[in-house]
Amino acid sequence: MTRSELSRLAVVVSGSVPPDTRTRIDRGDNPRLDFTHLQSLGATIFTRDSAPEGRAFLRRTLGDRFAPAEAVAEAADRFDAIFCVAEDIGVPVALALRLRGKRTRLLVGVHGHYLINRKFRLWALAARYDAATRFLPLSEPIRARLIAEFGLPASRCHTLCVPIDTRFFAPEPEPEADPPMILSAGAAQRDYPTLIAVMKDVPARFRIASGSSWIGEATKLAVPETCTMGSAGSMPALRALYAAAAMVVLPLQDVVHASGYAVAMEAMAMGKALIVTRTGAPADFFRDGETCLLVPPGDPAALRSAILRLLENADLRARLGRAARHLMEERYGMERYTADLARLLTDVSRPPAQAQGPGHWVRRPRGG
Repeated sequence: MTRSELSRLAVVVSGSVPPDTRTRIDRGDNPRLDFTHLQSLGATIFTRDSAPEGRAFLRRTLGDRFAPAEAVAEAADRFDAIFCVAEDIGVPVALALRLRGKRTRLLVGVHGHYLINRKFRLWALAARYDAATRFLPLSEPIRARLIAEFGLPASRCHTLCVPIDTRFFAPEPEPEADPPMILSAGAAQRDYPTLIAVMKDVPARFRIASGSSWIGEATKLAVPETCTMGSAGSMPALRALYAAAAMVVLPLQDVVHASGYAVAMEAMAMGKALIVTRTGAPADFFRDGETCLLVPPGDPAALRSAILRLLENADLRARLGRAARHLMEERYGMERYTADLARLLTDVSRPPAQAQGPGHWVRRPRGG
């Protein structure tokens, strides 16, 4: 994908992006993200800071997400395609385009969190008849739901997982620690009670890198002294925790949307053996016995058995870690992500649009 092609692509993010994000990435303090990578190649990024106050009724109905939606709809004629990174911003953008009578090609990433949301369901059902809209679910199970539950044509549902920065997250030699350290991370949809239930039976130290919302819940549990909890503090610090870990354990609640994908990809890119709960929407890169070990949800005995199996078998840990790293490099790196997205944009037939210039952010004017 060339810079000239990406200069005609708008990427819409629902939240705000810290102004120093690019600086932190350039100095190695933060991994590249999907939208920052596309921006570096020429795409225009729209965020919550991209527009002045929108129409009062729509803002009350759709919230702050209508700010970037209104901004990109107003500028739609400059682009051949608009890519919304998740469905929470896809619905406002689709509505804003419809209100302005725009027919720009719309690509919507689908994480699955909003598939039960009434607004999303109504829009998705209507979008069955809109050939200008494509859905990009993160995994095959989510794609199957879009086709089965919403009747969306399979030809307009293309799996595209978020990428991982394999330069930032790269393997380091496993340290010789006695006892070894087992790492878990993240807060959303985590089943830490099941992990805590097995700690007393495992000869290892545990580190749960999670924010304050989880720590508050943990005070209700009998957490052993072998477990340390608290936020890693920064992405380099989290990377150091991955490097120091003998393995990564990702206990998840049994949900039917994307959950734990980011932490799993970070661990796998670091070449770490991974144990993860098999949920209702497992990532396509969770390959039991090949890139990870899968365990049933809410099953302490199965989780304990998997942890002990890896602790006792360094060769298995190394084999899983190598396969995981290879898969992340081969299939889920930034370059492959860009190539896959380029293929999805090849059916854009509208003549090249005029853009303000490659790789810029659209922000709300001060005082506007």
